Amino acid sequence: FLPLYGALAVLASASLCEWCGHAQAHRRSLPSIAIPLGIIGVLLTSVGGYQISNQVVDATAITALLVGILLIGAAILPGVSRWRPLLLSGFAVLFSIIWGLMFTNIYRHQTTLVQSAHYIFERIPGDFSMRIVGADEAVPLINIAIHNTGYARDEMQGSPFDRANL
Repeated sequence: FLPLYGALAVLASASLCEWCGHAQAHRRSLPSIAIPLGIIGVLLTSVGGYQISNQVVDATAITALLVGILLIGAAILPGVSRWRPLLLSGFAVLFSIIWGLMFTNIYRHQTTLVQSAHYIFERIPGDFSMRIVGADEAVPLINIAIHNTGYARDEMQGSPFDRANL
């Protein structure tokens, strides 16, 4: 679905611009803008309220609750009808940016399996390992892996094998 994201982003931004232009032309807010604001606000408020009621009080829960209350207020209060298209557009753009940052954040760190493999390689002695004399215990081992296929050395002929193990 990766090739679709660009086209979907263009379509979404075109629809948001059309909503804003139509609302400014009529000098009133469309009910079709208040409905998505209200639905998104109710969803965010319910998620934040559920987390807080289950003693999970963190920045995500508080932010979801506050943004949800703000969007519900923008959908209900008649004095902000002029700002509804701008609020919906801003929310869509900021939420898309935050979602993209959260999604790509998983690629900025090593997985736990890779971290544990590095830990094992640096801390547990292997086939051939050395420790620097007089070094602190926090200094990792120097592990040199020896190729082990289960075959006898005489059966593995050829220069790549000899160069790898000598």
